[in-house]
Amino acid sequence: MMKLKFFLLTLLVMFSIISCGDSDDPVTFDAKYRDDVIPLTVTEVESYSASNLQELQVDYQALLDIEERTFENSIECLDGLYNKGFEVYTTLMLLTNVAPEIEVRNKASEGLLQLTTWFYKISTDRSRGRS
Repeated sequence: MMKLKFFLLTLLVMFSIISCGDSDDPVTFDAKYRDDVIPLTVTEVESYSASNLQELQVDYQALLDIEERTFENSIECLDGLYNKGFEVYTTLMLLTNVAPEIEVRNKASEGLLQLTTWFYKISTDRSRGRS
């Protein structure tokens, strides 16, 4: 049953990607591999996690600081925030699965925990929904 679910999920993802390319208004997705953004040592992973969390916090604060909040300007900020977070998440997830050194995998796991905890905290932040 689990294999069937995995197979169906894989098909769903594949068809979703294919259908995006057939749209009249396609979504641009730049998924080029860049070796220069993949941290390879424990120190690099630690720095990568910390600096990106700091950037995400600055972007989140920019959302909170919008004087005249509208749906459009709020969603634009959130979209950028989630896209950046997804990039960091996938990089760290990749490292937890394929890094040859256990120390790098562990540090990437710690970074993932910090990132997901941070996103959970902002998702429950009541000051974000002020009128």
